[in-house]
Amino acid sequence: MTQRGSYLWLRRQIKDGDLIAIRGRTGLLPRLTRWVTGSPYMHTAIAVWIGSRLLVAEMKGDGNHLVPLSQYASKDFDVYAPPNLSSSDGRALIVHWLEQSLEGHIGYDWLDLVRLALWHCLRVPMPPEDFWRLVCSGYSYLIYLRAGWQQPYADPVSPAMLVARLGTPPVLEVRHV
Repeated sequence: MTQRGSYLWLRRQIKDGDLIAIRGRTGLLPRLTRWVTGSPYMHTAIAVWIGSRLLVAEMKGDGNHLVPLSQYASKDFDVYAPPNLSSSDGRALIVHWLEQSLEGHIGYDWLDLVRLALWHCLRVPMPPEDFWRLVCSGYSYLIYLRAGWQQPYADPVSPAMLVARLGTPPVLEVRHV
């Protein structure tokens, strides 16, 4: 059963490896995203606890980052349990691959977002995704694949497509009050 509440109320229930799916509410980009994908999700990241700090590994246009999840406390987001992995220690593998990916700087630009929209709307064939040009959801997807998720690689992957591939409802709905 999905729990709903504020960030402060639900923070301690978020676990290593959980997918954070950020919802867009206002502005041109959220409206375009809803129109193109049929989904409210604008961004994804993967949760990781380091000591008492709750962080997310995410990809933005200027590269991959490890930032406090609290930076999204003023936004609505949903939390999904990570996919079932082939290893019994799946969460540890996710954290391992996050650490590996954060060692190098990677990023994307607006053309990658256009590419994703063309694929989503028209299924325009695209060349294979390069690890160094992943949008946020492709980055999350690749981390799960490297940790042992038995899923065929899909190119490209929007936040909506990643959530759909998980095939489960969110475990938490964090809502800005």
